[in-house]
Amino acid sequence: APPTVPMPPTTSHHEAAVDAEEDQSTEDPTVEDLAVRVAVRARPLVAKERLERARECLAYPSPTTVVLGKNRAFHFDEVFGPDSEQTRVYDNLVAPLVDACFDGYNATVLAYGQTGSGKTYTMGSMAAHAGGDDEVGVIPRVIRDIFAGIDKRRGASECTVRCAFLEVHNEEVRDLLHPDVTTKKISVRERADGAIVVSGIRECEARGAEEMVRLLEN
Repeated sequence: APPTVPMPPTTSHHEAAVDAEEDQSTEDPTVEDLAVRVAVRARPLVAKERLERARECLAYPSPTTVVLGKNRAFHFDEVFGPDSEQTRVYDNLVAPLVDACFDGYNATVLAYGQTGSGKTYTMGSMAAHAGGDDEVGVIPRVIRDIFAGIDKRRGASECTVRCAFLEVHNEEVRDLLHPDVTTKKISVRERADGAIVVSGIRECEARGAEEMVRLLEN
């Protein structure tokens, strides 16, 4: 978890002070900059919370800092407030990773948070298309941009897209593309070269964005 940095006043000797100066550079991040990035996104209050007169307890003094209460500051690579748009989240965090994939890099996007914090909305589902492009989350946008990138490079290089869709719940792995397979046949293990692989799951080739969407919907 990112380190917490107290804002004065504080008496704790366990917490380290950090330079408050923020990098305001507008240059696009390089692949090296993207090695590991952590962002936080705060969702707006839902109707039930507003009826209960709940109040927002976060402040956003800079694009990389969120303050909880009066004096608890948390620093991230990016901070997105409750009014942040799906497009901005994707363009800032994920689109550069898709481009890096075409240069041979591996990329992972992980959403982490408690139930109801907005993970599904941010990552997106196939049904999100019904709400218009502004509501589309990360997964549909990645699918779209991957195949757009393939079309752009057609003739210069050859690309094959395979997808797997699995769920890890209560330490059990379930193959969502082949749900009839028992979890005992699926294993997550480390190879001799240090790579983490999942054996026993189905991989399906997708020749276009619509085909991949159908696989994930089913």
